[in-house]
Amino acid sequence: SWRVTIAAWICFCIALVVSTVDVLAQDSGQVVRADFPASHIDVVPFLGAVQSDKRQVVVQLPANSAGQSESMNLQATGRGPQFRWAIFTTANPSEVERELVIDAARQSFPGSGITSPSYSSSRISAASSSRSVTLRRLNIPDRDAFAFTVPPKTSLTVALELSEVGVSGVRLWQRSAFDHNAYRQALYRGIVLGMAMLAVVVITCLVLLSPQIVFPLSMIFAVPAVGFITLETGQLEAALSAILPVFVPRHEVLSALIEAFMMAGVMFMGVTIMRTRRQLPTLSGLLIFAGGAGIALAAYALIEPVLVKQIVRVGFALGVATVLVASAILAGRGGVRARSSLMVWILLGLWTAAASYIAIARPPSELASPVLVGGLALVLVALAFILAYFAFSSALNPEQDTLEAERNALAL
Repeated sequence: SWRVTIAAWICFCIALVVSTVDVLAQDSGQVVRADFPASHIDVVPFLGAVQSDKRQVVVQLPANSAGQSESMNLQATGRGPQFRWAIFTTANPSEVERELVIDAARQSFPGSGITSPSYSSSRISAASSSRSVTLRRLNIPDRDAFAFTVPPKTSLTVALELSEVGVSGVRLWQRSAFDHNAYRQALYRGIVLGMAMLAVVVITCLVLLSPQIVFPLSMIFAVPAVGFITLETGQLEAALSAILPVFVPRHEVLSALIEAFMMAGVMFMGVTIMRTRRQLPTLSGLLIFAGGAGIALAAYALIEPVLVKQIVRVGFALGVATVLVASAILAGRGGVRARSSLMVWILLGLWTAAASYIAIARPPSELASPVLVGGLALVLVALAFILAYFAFSSALNPEQDTLEAERNALAL
């Protein structure tokens, strides 16, 4: 049954989140040991800050093992006018070279805020080292990752040029552990995206097979929800860059478009799934107006994406809360559709609460991203089940789709 499927999906998400939390922070100090035993460590306590209005800066480094002072040239690649770097030193005391990866999650939905959403951007614009060691940027869609090798019996200073969004959650990985974690995350995201796309395919088939208006209006939420998942994992921008390399909208524009259509879809689903126009006509009118405003805001997102996201995020949360309360009221009155769809609204309400916390509190990315994309995929799966139930129950037994009071009135 669909309840067993949802329960199994929740257990899978919890197991994956628990398995990814294995960070080991080193003791406070100035040098990061390259032979740390954990899979990765947090290097934020070891970072030093450099800021200048000049593109080229010379930084004095700590004296080496021979007591000689060294310096490092920093060359900015950003737009300015202020340029910032985060610097740390790692030492490899062992006899073998160490393959390491420094990475940071890009600024996206987690930590972006609700009332004043921040721009989405990379955190690390470029990386360089004090010696002839090259830092190679890795092709990870949602992260800024650079791989480098620390020779044996050598210390190395790494400079990270920061973007305007600042630094947060910078981690140093052993290369093998990083590759394993990247594979595990890619597998999870592939499963989540597959489930979400399967739900959209089911709803699309219902649109083609049934004339009920609830199915096409549900697509207004389902398709942007898949876009939200792919945008959060970095796959949407990569796909658009491959298809239309010249006309790819900025990340904040895509985000504002997707969130505006998601808000409009929630409002329209609240009207059509529960048929509130008969039971709660005033609320139905407000939801229809809010849905139309969401579509209008999607067009305005091309001009002011940050303002649109500010309005849409508040409106989405209020809309979900309103529809959830209305669903509970109609279910208490004996509404068949409201009672059947109550699970969808509860799941959507829980996801909205979790997404609001993630946007405000900025939890670790290894916790936030699985919850964000996995929870939304779960909502889509539940929505597809409920809509399929409506379609087949209406086709086989149409009188079950009306209220008990309506049936009694018709009989009378």
